[in-house]
Amino acid sequence: MRREPRGRTAAEIVEAIVTAAEQVLEDDGLDGFSTNRVAELAGVSIGSLYRYFPNKYALARGIFDRHLPRYERMILDSAAGGGTIRDYIVRVGTAILAFFEEHRNIHRALWRLRSAAEVHERIEATLTSMIEVTSRLLQASGIPTDRADDLAFVLVHAGDGVANAVARSGDPELGRRTIAIVADVADVLGRAR
Repeated sequence: MRREPRGRTAAEIVEAIVTAAEQVLEDDGLDGFSTNRVAELAGVSIGSLYRYFPNKYALARGIFDRHLPRYERMILDSAAGGGTIRDYIVRVGTAILAFFEEHRNIHRALWRLRSAAEVHERIEATLTSMIEVTSRLLQASGIPTDRADDLAFVLVHAGDGVANAVARSGDPELGRRTIAIVADVADVLGRAR
């Protein structure tokens, strides 16, 4: 008779560790973010944590790896909503703002950990994907390819900068006002062909 496995799989351990890392950042902020605290909350030994994540910056990369695909999904879902470029910007901005609000402390900490966690290439890949989706949407509205590519570049990078600043400020009302401003700018630039 075959015995049932008693331990957790590697994937389950990694999932528990990344979830615990998010929880520590959300509850304790960057000052309380330690591998010992994460291991304790995940219910694993420090040795098990270090098998998958050699330091807290690797833990931060694990959180980035979880969050960046969610941003891409928000962009794709927003692009599928139809309407004008202004409508699209409002949908994207509102989705990202809601995500930041749901995980306010995590996003503040992740912004501070970007360089130490060595995730700039991952972030750049996500921004590139967002630019491509945005450019296609602009082209579908009749904007020539070169102009759509340039406008998408500006909108995505401006949006990323604003999103990070709003996340750091912790002011959701500022975020809502900023979304409206970026949407208005996108609308004006989209019409100036």
